[in-house]
Amino acid sequence: MRSQTGSRVTSRDLRWLEWIARWRFVTAPAIVREFVARGESAPPTSVDRRMRALHQLGLVEYERVLAEEPRLYWISRAGMQLVGLTGAVVSPKFADIRHDLRVLDVAHWLTTERVRSHRLITEREIRRSETGNQFQTVPAHYSIEIPERVKHSRAYPDIVTVNDQGAAWGHEVEFSRKEHRRLVRLMLGYAEAEPYRGAIYYPAESVRDSVTRAAEEANAIALERNGRRPIVLQELPAHGG
Repeated sequence: MRSQTGSRVTSRDLRWLEWIARWRFVTAPAIVREFVARGESAPPTSVDRRMRALHQLGLVEYERVLAEEPRLYWISRAGMQLVGLTGAVVSPKFADIRHDLRVLDVAHWLTTERVRSHRLITEREIRRSETGNQFQTVPAHYSIEIPERVKHSRAYPDIVTVNDQGAAWGHEVEFSRKEHRRLVRLMLGYAEAEPYRGAIYYPAESVRDSVTRAAEEANAIALERNGRRPIVLQELPAHGG
């Protein structure tokens, strides 16, 4: 594949596209951060230039939404097809942009500082494999079934980390206030569903008190049911773009 400027898709481009497809969107600084951590060369000016070329090739889309944040890039249908992915094409949701940027921060912190040996699975990957349709119901594995009054709903973690034995931890970035009872039910879903051992919540300052109250209640219920406290609160790592 060649763009109007004569640019061809390279093996590095394919690695970038595969990584971009794991998220709703990424930024150029996030690409730099990710691939420098992998030991690859990714100078900021080169990343900016290459992302423009991938856009000319029709493999990514972009938009500048927040003045204080870099341009947001997401994979297009053509990009997904190139790396062998099916499913819905997703783009940034304005209300979730700050949340999704911090999910990228948490993922980078986890893979470089916290649990380097664990496998990291993203919400987009879980949705691709565990979202059914009108013809087929897909069993929940990393998604969480939440009992509601009338029926069960399904929640998709922001991030899941899995160790060599298959034990999983959910990771949830909380930026908006959730109804207390539903948040407790979600936390208890992590406490009771296989293969989870629990979940780590990263609350923004504006919702810290409400998330803390829900975690205390969920842990008290789980402690009575199975003798453990599976919900942990963690400070958000620094924002890196």
